[in-house]
Amino acid sequence: MLTRQAEEYLEAIARLEEKGALVTTSALASEHGVSPPSVTEMVRRLSKQGLVSYEARGRVALTDRGRTMARSVVRRHRLWERFLHDVLRVEWDRVYEEACQLEHVTSPIVEEQLARAVGINTTCPHGHAIPTDTGPMISPATISLVDLPPSQPARVANVKGDDPALLRQLGRAGIRPGALIEVSSSSPGTGDILVKAGGNSYPLPLEVAREVRVVLVGPKELEPRTVSLAALVPGEAGMVEEVMPGKTS
Repeated sequence: MLTRQAEEYLEAIARLEEKGALVTTSALASEHGVSPPSVTEMVRRLSKQGLVSYEARGRVALTDRGRTMARSVVRRHRLWERFLHDVLRVEWDRVYEEACQLEHVTSPIVEEQLARAVGINTTCPHGHAIPTDTGPMISPATISLVDLPPSQPARVANVKGDDPALLRQLGRAGIRPGALIEVSSSSPGTGDILVKAGGNSYPLPLEVAREVRVVLVGPKELEPRTVSLAALVPGEAGMVEEVMPGKTS
């Protein structure tokens, strides 16, 4: 059985790989906020257990066994985030830290019940894919919000960062996974871009906008559509088309 620290390192490697980043001991040190020598020591331990491969210049990669274990930790974490947000109504800027505690003490039985509880959701509240119990983490092709051409509609795919202040700022602007947005203008002199979301425009600093990944939206996706009220995401607006009959109490 792996220690909590070992699980956290495997998870960090998987997250860096998911971002497309080069995984090195320096990158892991930055991710964990610890010294490079401490990372090197842990990576050597994981290598002896056959969970990672480690090159002398600092390059780190998960082995097949290590990837399976890392996927399990990430799955538990994102299932907890989804459950905390959707069922317990914990704000999206707080679920990351809570899930970090719970992911290490989750039995397979509880993991299965969590998966049932979150239903058809395939992403965490920040838009990152929840791995299946056997499959890899599959994410759609995205671009950074700062690279979105002005007036090009896009839908928010995910938010890379987990900083609570950043998430609160984006939440106030209605910029969450699923929200339809576009860049109205950019101001290189001020370092801000003007983003339209939910019918309102908000200036975002470039360092914040870089944390947002989007997918381009075609004309068909802009056509009016009918969805359940529960399917709307914060920042989206809609007009009531029909009220289905049902119980009122």
